[in-house]
Amino acid sequence: MLLALDTAFNACSVALASLSGELASARHVVQSRGQAETLVPMVDEVLQQTGVKPQAITRIVVTRGPGTFAGVRIGIAFARSLALATGARVLGLSSFEALAGSVSLEGSWPKSLPLVVAIPAGRAGVSAEMFTKPEKTSLVPKTLKGPEIVSLEDFYAWTGAGKGIIAGPRMDQIPEAEGFAKIDTWPRAEDLIRSALLYPESAYEDTATPLYLRPPDATPQSPSRFSAGS
Repeated sequence: MLLALDTAFNACSVALASLSGELASARHVVQSRGQAETLVPMVDEVLQQTGVKPQAITRIVVTRGPGTFAGVRIGIAFARSLALATGARVLGLSSFEALAGSVSLEGSWPKSLPLVVAIPAGRAGVSAEMFTKPEKTSLVPKTLKGPEIVSLEDFYAWTGAGKGIIAGPRMDQIPEAEGFAKIDTWPRAEDLIRSALLYPESAYEDTATPLYLRPPDATPQSPSRFSAGS
């Protein structure tokens, strides 16, 4: 079974699916903080509802940032702990990769246009990565530029493109520009599963590392421990 976890932004999101992508159960709770207390009960609930034992989880996918400092660390710490307890392998996807994969699978991305995943970064501007649509031989979006933090004033100049697609959370913070269409989207665990299935088994490792594009401005919460026998 494949377990997906996202705590990188303003939600705690969990989904469980077969390795073929058949969704078994999912939970998504919007919350700006407190994911450490919410994540373990949500995973327990998903497992109990489906009757799946933790040892049946052989793969875990988790968003590794950028996002909130505490949220990113909570998701990764839990994924690592569960992998250690069950022997599952972990795929850490950046928030950019997760959202690019989701947009690609939704079919709203014309092949001729670049896709920029943009994540507001407060006063720093926006964290951005530009992708090109995958070729037939690979479904994984290919990075053209970034990731890096760009000021809002320089954002469209940074893209170097006359038109394209911009996707990410809080698109109302991104200025409008002729030739660019915006897709407001947030990471969800069930979408993360679909993105994870684009990657080969060899991409799964034993650990995932946080991705930060600027120094942390918050103190991480201590993630709750997970009991593999529940």
